[in-house]
Amino acid sequence: MCSSYANFRFVMSCKQYNLKILQMKTFLIPTLLFLSLSARSQTYGITDSTLSAMCSTLLSQESKLLTDVERIKTALIKHISPVLQDLTQSEQNNALDFVYYRTQRLCKEFKTLLNRIDSGKGDWVIVEKKPVSHLTKEAYRKFMKIGKFYYLESSGDTVQVTLQNGLWEDHFKDGTYSRLKLHWLKDAEFQIEFIESNNIIRKNFSKPGDKYNYQLLEKHNKKYKMSVEIVGTAQFMTFYMYFE
Repeated sequence: MCSSYANFRFVMSCKQYNLKILQMKTFLIPTLLFLSLSARSQTYGITDSTLSAMCSTLLSQESKLLTDVERIKTALIKHISPVLQDLTQSEQNNALDFVYYRTQRLCKEFKTLLNRIDSGKGDWVIVEKKPVSHLTKEAYRKFMKIGKFYYLESSGDTVQVTLQNGLWEDHFKDGTYSRLKLHWLKDAEFQIEFIESNNIIRKNFSKPGDKYNYQLLEKHNKKYKMSVEIVGTAQFMTFYMYFE
């Protein structure tokens, strides 16, 4: 089955860099590999400004005349290919990991294109604006007492979440983790701030200090409907956090 990540790697292989056509990789990386040590080596001069310029290309009228895959291919060749020419195969792979995940945080259009290419298996839904919460105070108080949840990735994998001592910690299927600061903004709304991760997706998607605003929308049997805003990008999504 062809995933959006495989398509992403495929369009780069068309530019004679001998990049393999990969399915979404199993996300096993060395333990003790922290973002603070790895981020510099994995970006290879590809900055947020570079990725924002790529986003502008995707939003251009010329781009919108192309197919979704061709739009991504054209933007990558224009903005990313020049950087890859002087890198080894391993460095190219690391750089493309960074581009693939980080651009989804910075560029709503890139994420929309990927979702159209492969919608995924989770219960995440992109919404145009911040939803309205219908949560009762009783349901809000119960959420604060639970402490342990899980949610579904777009791959279908389950991520375990622990909320305690002012921290949000994700624990992934492959044994990796992410750690973020958590503080409440008001009833049913809180913010988490990225600290570190040794998970290949999270450490490329976020940088220390990146923030995400969460809102509790509704409580159903054994789950809460949530919304998340990627602060600074006007991107909103809804999903479910489950508990036992």
